[in-house]
Amino acid sequence: VRKLLDGIERQYSDVLDREGRVAFERIGGLSDDALRLLARLWSRTGPVFRVDTLAYREIGDMPRALAELESAGLIAINAGCAADRVLGRLTRAELDELFGRRSGVLKAARITELCGRYPEPLIRARIAARFPWCTLACAPAFETFSLLFFGGRTHDLATFVLEDLGVVRYEPYRVDRCTRQFDTRADLRRYLELVDLRRWLHRLEAQWQSSSAQCLLEALWEPERSRTLEQRRGRILNQLGRAAERAKDFDVALGAYARLKVPPARERTVRVLKRLGDETSVQDWLTTIAARPLTATERVFADGYARRRPRLIEDRLDLPCAPASTVETAALEHLLAVDSVGRHMENRLPLGMLGLAFWREIFTPVPGTFVNAYQSAPLDLYWPDFRAARAGPIAARLSDIRCARRLRASVLETWQARHGVASALVNWSAFDVELIERLIRDVPAPDWVLLFDYMLDDLAQTRTGFPDLVVLHGPGRYEFVEVKGPGDQIRPEQRIWFEFFRRHDLRARVLRVTW
Repeated sequence: VRKLLDGIERQYSDVLDREGRVAFERIGGLSDDALRLLARLWSRTGPVFRVDTLAYREIGDMPRALAELESAGLIAINAGCAADRVLGRLTRAELDELFGRRSGVLKAARITELCGRYPEPLIRARIAARFPWCTLACAPAFETFSLLFFGGRTHDLATFVLEDLGVVRYEPYRVDRCTRQFDTRADLRRYLELVDLRRWLHRLEAQWQSSSAQCLLEALWEPERSRTLEQRRGRILNQLGRAAERAKDFDVALGAYARLKVPPARERTVRVLKRLGDETSVQDWLTTIAARPLTATERVFADGYARRRPRLIEDRLDLPCAPASTVETAALEHLLAVDSVGRHMENRLPLGMLGLAFWREIFTPVPGTFVNAYQSAPLDLYWPDFRAARAGPIAARLSDIRCARRLRASVLETWQARHGVASALVNWSAFDVELIERLIRDVPAPDWVLLFDYMLDDLAQTRTGFPDLVVLHGPGRYEFVEVKGPGDQIRPEQRIWFEFFRRHDLRARVLRVTW
């Protein structure tokens, strides 16, 4: 927790509001035992924690730690929270002990019955006398601390322990006020407002009201000035549009998609217009998308509507009987010739090679992307504008690695210097030096550049759907093979990859295995 507080102090001391500053100072003044207990409570699922279940070896004096946290106003003992939450922390036997035995009733139904029979203060008082509980008294401040340090509302304090034990190592990228997510208190406040708007949407999804949906749309009408806020706004608008489609509220759906500038807004607009029977507008949108697709997904979508999507030709492999292991293993055994090398890697192959080749560019300090020292990737790795935020360095690297010698040097240098460092892209166990050498020798550098260039345009899409197998037969002789057993079908994300392979004449095929 002290590491978390130190990080927030360095980056956000000027952004915290009064409530945050008070909680920050109170936490900073705690003893080690109280701080350890707070960290445990912070990491657990709340909001109610039974005092008799709090037993941790690292805390020497639990009653004293509890009293210190209560005195500091950081926890509340037997607080006035909803009775059903406190009841939910009791076992069925404990419910019977406090409120009388009832057989043949499920626990959830029993809790509902008790809440209807007794006033909430009486329920809490009866439980408090036998099974006291505590709650975090500054939960909003704690959520804000998690947001500031971890970059989101969720957190995992075990990260610190794993690093201390040497289980996980992280890239030493720059973390300072230049890379923080929120430059001003107003930015932080607006992010929290967007979080509340997402909760509003969640309630709407459960019980749709068109007037409330229109109000939510109006609250999201204007683009945000920062990438972080605009990304959050875009996600909510997309979710609002999809929820409105399910509710058949097409005015709200079209309004939400109209405020989005990134996929899948145009695709969803076409689908809504199709449901409304507006064929003229559908064709106009398809013409616009086909002329300037923003992503490969949009291109495949437009081609599919125009029936320009080519049929995938499948090769066949007939086995005498069902394979002893997996269908991919059986196919690989068939494909390997003398001196060939093959692996079942799927998405680990392109993602791993991209991570090795572009390690420096991925960890380039970009504002709003590195908020603590425990990240395996920048926060914007899968954002639509990931590449645009690093356009210069990425263009330079793509140009450099067109030369096989430079590609080999770059990838192997990263392998040797960074092996084992946490990476969202590189699965270290999937690669070894011998495989990397063969991949660079047998797959021409220009083909790798085509793959990387394509992936960097839309990492969110291209991180899935890559063929199962890579088979290396010799210099310039390789193939990517998607293996399908009886009844298996090509998924949309796989079709997008094969459209890319076809367009650039790369060596890839579908192998249909039967027996």
